[in-house]
Amino acid sequence: MYYFTVSGWIYVADNGVLNEIVNSGKLSSLEDSNIKNLIASVPQQIAQIVEEDRLYREDLHQYLSKNFALKNITKYRELYNYNKSSLGESNFDVNPYKILRDVEFENILTVQAIWIKFSIEICENLKIKYLEIQNLIENKYPKIDYSKLKDNLEKGFWG
Repeated sequence: MYYFTVSGWIYVADNGVLNEIVNSGKLSSLEDSNIKNLIASVPQQIAQIVEEDRLYREDLHQYLSKNFALKNITKYRELYNYNKSSLGESNFDVNPYKILRDVEFENILTVQAIWIKFSIEICENLKIKYLEIQNLIENKYPKIDYSKLKDNLEKGFWG
């Protein structure tokens, strides 16, 4: 159960180059203020995605560590494709079905589902922003070949 609950994607952004451009003032060399503003807003949006991802897992981990024998998770499902190893079984007799009748657990999962959907919205909006930045740059600088930029953005963002 734990595997299914927390095995979703974890977005780990690498903003090094973008932050360097924004913080160094190099964006000021761009004439188009719309492009500058969009690029400058990307790191904050990415930070929000990372924070939401961290928050929605926090309550669940704390709850399960108190109410479920996490060591038993490999009894029901292997965690990894390439590193198969049992964690063994817990010495504690914990009824795994008890949490299914606990309103606190239900509420945690409900909040988690809401925040995951919210995070997906933020990610979709970020993708739209990337495509808008690409479009603005291609229109502003038409002599440069940007034919592969869209593919690179989608590959970099969606993995």
